[in-house]
Amino acid sequence: MEEVAIHYTLDHYDPFEGMATTASATVLGPVKRQGRAKYIRAWVHNLIGFPARHCRVFVDRILFEGKVIESERSPLHWTDIDGAYELPIIRTGYRNGCYIDICATDSVDERFQVISQKWTKGYHRFEKSGLYRMELTAESAKPCSFGRFNLTAKFDAANWKNLQVVSAEHGKKFLRWW
Repeated sequence: MEEVAIHYTLDHYDPFEGMATTASATVLGPVKRQGRAKYIRAWVHNLIGFPARHCRVFVDRILFEGKVIESERSPLHWTDIDGAYELPIIRTGYRNGCYIDICATDSVDERFQVISQKWTKGYHRFEKSGLYRMELTAESAKPCSFGRFNLTAKFDAANWKNLQVVSAEHGKKFLRWW
């Protein structure tokens, strides 16, 4: 778990998008909203064998208080690489792994957020306090195998900083989680 600084671009009114307008506009003030975020991340590495190519980690299902609320798969975001939902290669060995963003909360958008490709479209953002379980799969092109991981996080809508890992379980495959 890591707390970091965040920056959101401000939504603004664009007078040029209206019908038959000839307005001009000047933006005064900041162009970003700033705050803090708390991320839950996992270290993904290739345990043995060949280098893993075309590596992706998917959120397969999201459950809230034991009930499925999302069952459509979506790839998760690789930490520190803007817009990356697939890594070209993970070489063998723990040191050659990378972090994956799983979920977060922040001081600007205080909802529970699963950091998936669907998240970029406004999905995977949840407002209710409680336990969220995410079933994840790490995959790569053959001959490498895949790994499974389940994470349960406790979200408190009244205080975004109270995000907690309740449990984390991984299967025994070649792409591993820590």
